[in-house]
Amino acid sequence: MTERPVLSGSPVAGFPVGILCLRTCHPLLPGNVQNAQSFSTPVLYHAIDVTEPWALMRGDPALTDIIVAGVQHLASHGVRGVAGACGSFAFYQRAVAERCDVPVFLSILTQVPFILQSLGPRRKLGVICAVAETMNARVYGECGIRDPHRLFVVAMRGRPAFDVLIEQNRLPDPARLRAEVLDAAAEICADPDVGAILLQCSELPPYAADIQARCGLPVFDMTILIRWLSEAADRRPYAGIGAGRAT
Repeated sequence: MTERPVLSGSPVAGFPVGILCLRTCHPLLPGNVQNAQSFSTPVLYHAIDVTEPWALMRGDPALTDIIVAGVQHLASHGVRGVAGACGSFAFYQRAVAERCDVPVFLSILTQVPFILQSLGPRRKLGVICAVAETMNARVYGECGIRDPHRLFVVAMRGRPAFDVLIEQNRLPDPARLRAEVLDAAAEICADPDVGAILLQCSELPPYAADIQARCGLPVFDMTILIRWLSEAADRRPYAGIGAGRAT
């Protein structure tokens, strides 16, 4: 078995996946992408210096070099793949992937084409996003989404508890936030053509089980993508009867 070389100059090792995040300061619930207890395998975080988060949500091209540098920083510590902790990183997916040597999944929206293929041509994918304006033609192009008409998009912005979270950078009453998330899910589930739900915002996975209990549908989010990427980046040999034996 060929061993990957350990990169010199790195004071840490053993992280299959790196996560690019923002310098948020509100409490992060288990299930949030920026809470390491959301994962059963090690993850390495790197916070980029974005002083104005709305610039990211607008897809400001000036942030491209900062995001590339963040991915390269994580790669220098030996990670084999990088994920983004904010759905708005989707604005930079292609530009960053082109300049980096490790696989990059900056947003769960990169999984939309994969999920849509599983649903059949007349089914829809429900998307609960943070801000409706971030679901636009540029993001669809960056993430390879060719049939956005099959997305049923519901935004969280404009709901009081969620607005406290994104505008004041503090965690509101979790029960109120949960109720707002479930209201958004109910809007999606009212359409019988929706076959699955995707959570675009990394603040929403703590409520994924509640959404599934309400709607009875598969629920995809960035924590699942990161677990999948971690498995791909750090494969383990199979065990069991006959393992390693010639047949």
